[in-house]
Amino acid sequence: MIIIVAPDCNEITLQDKHNLPLWFKHCILERVDVNSIQILSTITSAHLKAKRDDETSNVPSIPNENKKYKFFVDKKTFKEAKEFCLHTNGKLLEIRDANENKFISEKLLFGQSYWIGAIRLMTYSSIFLHSSGKYMSFVNWDATEPKPTESDNCVKFENAKMYTDNCEKQFMFICEYPERKAVSNVNTVIESLISENRKLQNDFDSMTLLISTILQKLFNIN
Repeated sequence: MIIIVAPDCNEITLQDKHNLPLWFKHCILERVDVNSIQILSTITSAHLKAKRDDETSNVPSIPNENKKYKFFVDKKTFKEAKEFCLHTNGKLLEIRDANENKFISEKLLFGQSYWIGAIRLMTYSSIFLHSSGKYMSFVNWDATEPKPTESDNCVKFENAKMYTDNCEKQFMFICEYPERKAVSNVNTVIESLISENRKLQNDFDSMTLLISTILQKLFNIN
């Protein structure tokens, strides 16, 4: 009778020394279970991403340098618009400079308001932050703005200018997304995971055989 303490496994008694050590089977099953969970988790994430992408698939994106934009005509409150952008792996538009301000204004309907990612730091404050929490390094206020009011704490964009307004009002909105050169679909992700898992399993089987051979020599198993 031989007692083997397997790495990261329980101590297992090997009664038949001519068979592959039982702890190998235990660890192999444990390895397969872990891989299965990882694959399931990744597939689920890929499925959710595909679902989020589908929610915006009917809205064309407009690329600009390292960003792309989507303009949504479905009116929402500031909070709803912000959450929608985050849910679809983006964020409310954060205008960084005059060039981007001009680029965006040329794409919008004249006279229409759109929520962008900017909000007042606190009531009556003249300091505004992007909704992501970063300080607004660029502003393009209308001549009457920003008004020091109690309720107008969110920022909308209209005719190339920024205005404060009540966050509970509903306006169209603009989401921005990082521009990616290539985006894998769910099937591609799954195929890649299965292929990688198969390679890992083959490597593990080879290592199992090698260790088994070493153990046979170590314990003089014939």
